[in-house]
Amino acid sequence: MPPNQRHAPAVSDRGVVRFVILAQARSGSGWLADLLRSHPACYCYDELFNRQYINGGIRLAQFKGLTVAERDVDPIGFLERALSAPPRTGVTHVGFKHLPLFDDRVTRHVVEDPHYPVILLTRRDRLAQYASMRIAQESDIWGRFVQQGPRIEQRKVRFDTRDFLDFCRATEAGFAAEREQLRRRGRALLEVTYEELQSAAGLQRVLAFLGLQAGADLVSSHVKENSPRVADRFSNPWRALLIGGLSRHGATRKLLRILRGIRPLRRLTG
Repeated sequence: MPPNQRHAPAVSDRGVVRFVILAQARSGSGWLADLLRSHPACYCYDELFNRQYINGGIRLAQFKGLTVAERDVDPIGFLERALSAPPRTGVTHVGFKHLPLFDDRVTRHVVEDPHYPVILLTRRDRLAQYASMRIAQESDIWGRFVQQGPRIEQRKVRFDTRDFLDFCRATEAGFAAEREQLRRRGRALLEVTYEELQSAAGLQRVLAFLGLQAGADLVSSHVKENSPRVADRFSNPWRALLIGGLSRHGATRKLLRILRGIRPLRRLTG
């Protein structure tokens, strides 16, 4: 068994396998949830605990008769209600995605409840992840679907060194405690990256972990919002590529302070 995959999921006393995708922001979690929804035996809700709305696949002000305010009063009761009745017949696995910035009570619940297999989704390319986050924040476009058509022009953001380093630190800290707790308890845990999911083998690992039949044609209506060239996403690409490259090799704030003392590099690292 791979070191980042522990145990197979068990069927809960409710008759279906419940699972959760604990994901870093801009790591492809919406795309993965959409892919899993296309499996005939699986349904994966999107952001059930987004602070502004309830996303069961589309943004909703109400979900199964409950409003956002009612959800926030009793999030665990809401989750029980949301997952208790799969939305279509033939579903044996039902789950949802959850991000660090959402409700901490839900995070603690799924970490402590042994009936939840956990998919921990991260992204290796911090620079691409940072660009995706800042573009989404500035445009307020958090996902694009096939029916919306392709983007017209690549939006660009300004790379800021301090902001990028803060983003990296916060992202790396996200779910660190939960990961340790899950490992210590020997829970059903699959750690997978956005980059791994670009291959058929990566997606099959997810299906195998959940106990879903392989070979199903998984499809998603999500389309990539940004250029595959990360440099195209920044208005100051050379600074972004320099600092992003250093971060991939474990550069620290101390090293960057040293680099700022070298006059030719000062403007790029400032």
